[in-house]
Amino acid sequence: MKNFTDRFNEAMAMKGMKQVDISRKTGIAPGTISNYARGKYTPKDDKLTAISNALGVTEAYLCGFSDDPAPTGDPGLDGFLDRFIRSTQPGSFGPVTVSIDDVKLIAAYHEADPPIQSAVRKLLDLPEL
Repeated sequence: MKNFTDRFNEAMAMKGMKQVDISRKTGIAPGTISNYARGKYTPKDDKLTAISNALGVTEAYLCGFSDDPAPTGDPGLDGFLDRFIRSTQPGSFGPVTVSIDDVKLIAAYHEADPPIQSAVRKLLDLPEL
Protein backbone atom coordinates (compact mmCIF):
# COMPACT_ATOMS: atom_id res chain seq x y z
CA MET A 1 0.00 0.00 0.00
CA LYS A 2 1.25 3.44 -0.85
CA ASN A 3 1.66 5.95 1.94
CA PHE A 4 0.93 9.67 2.08
CA THR A 5 4.39 10.68 0.83
CA ASP A 6 4.11 8.46 -2.26
CA ARG A 7 0.63 9.68 -3.07
CA PHE A 8 1.45 13.34 -2.36
CA ASN A 9 4.37 13.26 -4.79
CA GLU A 10 2.36 11.32 -7.39
CA ALA A 11 -0.54 13.75 -7.17
CA MET A 12 1.75 16.75 -7.59
CA ALA A 13 3.32 15.14 -10.66
CA MET A 14 -0.09 14.14 -12.03
CA LYS A 15 -1.33 17.74 -11.71
CA GLY A 16 1.95 19.27 -12.91
CA MET A 17 2.38 21.12 -9.64
CA LYS A 18 5.48 21.88 -7.61
CA GLN A 19 5.88 22.15 -3.87
CA VAL A 20 5.84 25.94 -4.12
CA ASP A 21 2.47 25.77 -5.91
CA ILE A 22 1.01 23.71 -3.08
CA SER A 23 2.45 26.12 -0.53
CA ARG A 24 0.86 29.09 -2.29
CA LYS A 25 -2.53 27.42 -2.69
CA THR A 26 -2.69 26.15 0.89
CA GLY A 27 -0.79 28.75 2.88
CA ILE A 28 1.37 25.98 4.33
CA ALA A 29 5.01 26.98 4.72
CA PRO A 30 7.31 25.77 1.92
CA GLY A 31 9.57 24.00 4.43
CA THR A 32 6.60 22.07 5.80
CA ILE A 33 5.53 21.05 2.30
CA SER A 34 9.10 19.89 1.65
CA ASN A 35 9.01 17.80 4.83
CA TYR A 36 5.75 16.16 3.68
CA ALA A 37 7.23 15.43 0.23
CA ARG A 38 10.31 13.81 1.81
CA GLY A 39 8.27 11.76 4.25
CA LYS A 40 9.68 13.46 7.31
CA TYR A 41 6.19 14.39 8.58
CA THR A 42 2.59 13.57 7.81
CA PRO A 43 0.08 16.43 7.73
CA LYS A 44 -2.52 16.91 10.44
CA ASP A 45 -6.21 16.95 9.52
CA ASP A 46 -6.52 20.60 8.54
CA LYS A 47 -3.38 20.50 6.40
CA LEU A 48 -4.43 17.21 4.79
CA THR A 49 -7.74 18.79 3.80
CA ALA A 50 -6.01 21.86 2.36
CA ILE A 51 -3.54 19.74 0.39
CA SER A 52 -6.23 17.44 -1.02
CA ASN A 53 -8.29 20.46 -2.07
CA ALA A 54 -5.27 22.13 -3.70
CA LEU A 55 -4.47 18.96 -5.63
CA GLY A 56 -8.09 18.15 -6.48
CA VAL A 57 -7.83 14.65 -5.03
CA THR A 58 -9.55 12.97 -2.11
CA GLU A 59 -8.00 12.59 1.31
CA ALA A 60 -8.66 8.86 0.95
CA TYR A 61 -6.40 8.80 -2.11
CA LEU A 62 -3.64 10.80 -0.41
CA CYS A 63 -3.72 8.47 2.60
CA GLY A 64 -3.55 5.36 0.41
CA PHE A 65 -7.07 4.09 1.18
CA SER A 66 -8.36 4.55 -2.35
CA ASP A 67 -6.68 4.17 -5.71
CA ASP A 68 -9.11 6.61 -7.29
CA PRO A 69 -7.79 10.16 -6.90
CA ALA A 70 -10.99 11.80 -8.11
CA PRO A 71 -13.73 12.80 -5.72
CA THR A 72 -16.94 10.82 -6.24
CA GLY A 73 -18.86 13.98 -7.05
CA ASP A 74 -21.12 13.36 -4.08
CA PRO A 75 -20.14 15.98 -1.47
CA GLY A 76 -21.88 14.02 1.27
CA LEU A 77 -20.04 10.79 0.50
CA ASP A 78 -16.67 12.47 -0.04
CA GLY A 79 -17.09 14.37 3.21
CA PHE A 80 -18.11 11.23 5.09
CA LEU A 81 -15.16 9.24 3.79
CA ASP A 82 -12.72 12.05 4.54
CA ARG A 83 -14.05 12.47 8.09
CA PHE A 84 -14.07 8.72 8.67
CA ILE A 85 -10.54 8.28 7.38
CA ARG A 86 -9.26 11.14 9.54
CA SER A 87 -10.89 9.60 12.60
CA THR A 88 -9.25 6.22 12.03
CA GLN A 89 -5.65 6.96 11.02
CA PRO A 90 -4.65 4.27 11.97
CA GLY A 91 -6.23 3.27 15.17
CA SER A 92 -9.46 3.42 16.94
CA PHE A 93 -12.95 4.60 16.36
CA GLY A 94 -14.18 4.93 19.89
CA PRO A 95 -13.78 1.57 21.62
CA VAL A 96 -13.58 -0.27 18.28
CA THR A 97 -10.23 -0.81 16.60
CA VAL A 98 -10.42 -0.12 12.88
CA SER A 99 -7.73 -1.51 10.60
CA ILE A 100 -6.68 -0.07 7.27
CA ASP A 101 -8.38 -3.06 5.61
CA ASP A 102 -11.62 -2.16 7.43
CA VAL A 103 -11.41 1.39 6.12
CA LYS A 104 -10.80 0.10 2.60
CA LEU A 105 -13.86 -2.14 2.83
CA ILE A 106 -16.03 0.71 4.07
CA ALA A 107 -14.76 3.00 1.31
CA ALA A 108 -15.37 0.28 -1.32
CA TYR A 109 -18.91 -0.24 -0.04
CA HIS A 110 -19.67 3.49 -0.22
CA GLU A 111 -18.20 3.74 -3.72
CA ALA A 112 -20.21 0.73 -4.95
CA ASP A 113 -23.32 1.02 -7.08
CA PRO A 114 -26.65 0.86 -5.19
CA PRO A 115 -27.45 -2.72 -6.30
CA ILE A 116 -24.13 -3.91 -4.85
CA GLN A 117 -24.72 -1.99 -1.63
CA SER A 118 -28.16 -3.58 -1.39
CA ALA A 119 -26.72 -7.07 -1.92
CA VAL A 120 -24.10 -6.48 0.78
CA ARG A 121 -26.76 -5.23 3.21
CA LYS A 122 -28.88 -8.35 2.53
CA LEU A 123 -25.87 -10.61 2.97
CA LEU A 124 -25.11 -8.97 6.32
CA ASP A 125 -28.82 -9.00 7.26
CA LEU A 126 -28.90 -5.22 7.62
CA PRO A 127 -31.98 -3.09 6.92
CA GLU A 128 -32.20 -1.25 3.62
CA LEU A 129 -31.58 2.49 3.69
